[in-house]
Amino acid sequence: MSSLQTVPLIFGITGHMDLCEDDIPKLKTTIASLFNDYHTNYPNTDIIVISALADGADMLVAKVAQELDISLHVALPYNKEDYISKSIDDKELFEELLIYAGDNVKTLDCQQDEHEKFTHCYQKLGEYIADKSNILIALWDGVEEAKNNGGTAAVVRHKRDEPGENMFDSKDGNAIVVIPTSRKKDVSKLKNSSTPSTEYLGRLNQKSFEENLSKFDLFNADILNYNDALRNIYISSTLAPLEQYKKFFGNKANTNQNQYKQLMSILLKLIVGAIIFLEIMHVFSGAEELKSWSSNLIVFYVVFLVLAFGIYRWKLKKGKLQDDFIYSRGFSEAIRVQSAWNVTGLHKSVSAYFLRGQPPKLTWMRMGLKNIHYIDNGHYESVAAWVRGQINYFEKGINAREAELVPREQAEKHLFYTGVIVAMIAFALYLLEWRHIIPHEHFPYNWHFLILVSGIALLFAGYTKKYLYIQGYKEDKNNFEEILPSFEKAAELLGIDLEDKNSHTVTEDKELLERVVFDLGKKALVENSQWVGLHDARRAKFGME
Repeated sequence: MSSLQTVPLIFGITGHMDLCEDDIPKLKTTIASLFNDYHTNYPNTDIIVISALADGADMLVAKVAQELDISLHVALPYNKEDYISKSIDDKELFEELLIYAGDNVKTLDCQQDEHEKFTHCYQKLGEYIADKSNILIALWDGVEEAKNNGGTAAVVRHKRDEPGENMFDSKDGNAIVVIPTSRKKDVSKLKNSSTPSTEYLGRLNQKSFEENLSKFDLFNADILNYNDALRNIYISSTLAPLEQYKKFFGNKANTNQNQYKQLMSILLKLIVGAIIFLEIMHVFSGAEELKSWSSNLIVFYVVFLVLAFGIYRWKLKKGKLQDDFIYSRGFSEAIRVQSAWNVTGLHKSVSAYFLRGQPPKLTWMRMGLKNIHYIDNGHYESVAAWVRGQINYFEKGINAREAELVPREQAEKHLFYTGVIVAMIAFALYLLEWRHIIPHEHFPYNWHFLILVSGIALLFAGYTKKYLYIQGYKEDKNNFEEILPSFEKAAELLGIDLEDKNSHTVTEDKELLERVVFDLGKKALVENSQWVGLHDARRAKFGME
């Protein structure tokens, strides 16, 4: 069994090249303190630093990362030889840090322009680092620059203002930490105080940003503990990280789904049982010969209620079980889409399309998917296998929801009408006795049980309706029925054999393949986002608290 890599928090670096020598010790202390604070607050989450290793700020932060044993990733704007000869003065430190980064070096495919300049490559590099990072550290004097010249101001502006593929909430989970930094050429232009400031982007403020990072850290704690908690799950070390994550989340989703449904069912049944005992107590108290029973039934009422309350506090109050169930399924399905996009050659991250319009408290899930995509852009199955798998999944889902939904809806309807009819009979008997149509001495002594039957029937009808509401069977079924035809049509367009599970043949029209798989992936992400949002909102609650 191999260890599954935790999902890192990614810091990008931008900053001035001409730092003042006297400022360097203080800057190193500030940066080290920043990294140590994040490590202390989120101990289960590793840090990755992305740096271009340019002179000045880039090398300074990279050196701090090396000293703190933080993983360093290097992004170069163009081929290493030209970059060193044209842009790097401290070649010895550059080579030292490049060796420290090891295999984590990426060279962008950028060529010099017609004027034999690389300015546009520096801008492209800065945008790459800003886009890949969750938190951009800017060693900056605060002076704005008009042109997109790859300078610090341009990179900060891109991080702050570029809407990305999802213009409404694409910045959620992102932040910019500005460390005021003087430049040799003009110290007087430093506009900010010496204290670092953090700008939270998108819909998040400091509190919600930190809450999302705390959930992100708990998510990594689950990964760290999976060897002990989920020993029955075997994840081979030969699998690509993306497939390892898919298997981990898929198995975890199934496990948590079963545990969650069982506990929620027990919780609701205990509450219903407590109310039934209470109602029986009331009925018995109305019959003189059964009053002694009613005082005993109150004990069962209290016991059932305490049990329900205890389970709620133990398993559902903090939401850990439900959170695990929801996020595991969400991650599993989103990674399936990511894999399909990767194998098709699409350079897209599902994080830009997943959970759009959902509450900001779910931002940490998009952060996780974004960072998983960064550390591994491999794939685990063919497009044909993905399409067949999704069709099979939706068909089974429709049948399963139908099997759960129809009998429970019928039971809820029958119980409701039974309760109403029995209540009307009891009320009619009472009216007949009250109007002396039925003499009091002939009135059934046990007519109170009609009220009991009516109350229990209506109670179970309400319980069944609440159960269906929380489980969301109808909404799931409707979503599956809506998306299934799209995958069936895609299989036809792409020439996928739905019967032969071993066939990976798809159309040779690459443009068609990319367009169809991209659209299908977005549809699947919308469906899963709706599912996550639905089940996140519909939680079992102990209403008497």
